[in-house]
Amino acid sequence: SSDVCSSDLRVAELAIVHSLLSNPEGRCLYIAPFRALADEVEKSLDAVLGEIGLGATSLVGGPENIGVEELLATESQVLVLTPEKADLLFRVSPYLIQSVNLVVLDEGHIVGDERRGPEFELLVSRLRRTLTNARFLFLSAVVPDETLRDFAVWLGADRETGIIKSGWRPATQRVASFEWTAGGGTLRYRRSSVGDDELSAFARFLPRLIPDRPFTYI
Repeated sequence: SSDVCSSDLRVAELAIVHSLLSNPEGRCLYIAPFRALADEVEKSLDAVLGEIGLGATSLVGGPENIGVEELLATESQVLVLTPEKADLLFRVSPYLIQSVNLVVLDEGHIVGDERRGPEFELLVSRLRRTLTNARFLFLSAVVPDETLRDFAVWLGADRETGIIKSGWRPATQRVASFEWTAGGGTLRYRRSSVGDDELSAFARFLPRLIPDRPFTYI
């Protein structure tokens, strides 16, 4: 949800501000898997960093923009990139990452995506091999607990102290069973550990949530 993404971004903002204040000559990379997310992150970071006289630049254009984007990247303390743009920019201008002290990997679970995962994994591995002293911050709202330690080891962090977890949810979670009758589908909520008083604030069931309707082929 957007609330979860927002909380991840707050964590990234704190890490970026700390990194830049600790080393004003350094630079941070924020790798976001999608253009829309990169634009959102750039606007949020620019507002926060503007308070301390710094700024962020989002680079998500095509290969034809590489010259202009290289100039922008040279003048920015924080670069917000898609994985594809990061790979292209650093092949053309590898000097841009020499002063990077922090790499933020947002939605890092895309490493498991069949289409984009292998390229993302190669990019992260190349960054880790090049930026031996940089800190890597891996963010995700959907990585299961049993996978966290594997990611920590991959990124060179401690299997225990290198992981921060939170069970906070932006909305109340309810579990329901779906029943199909002759008239349609009904959701019946199960009892919850929160108690009947809180549960009564919600409908105990949603009748005919999926109605039975005929569709005529034309």
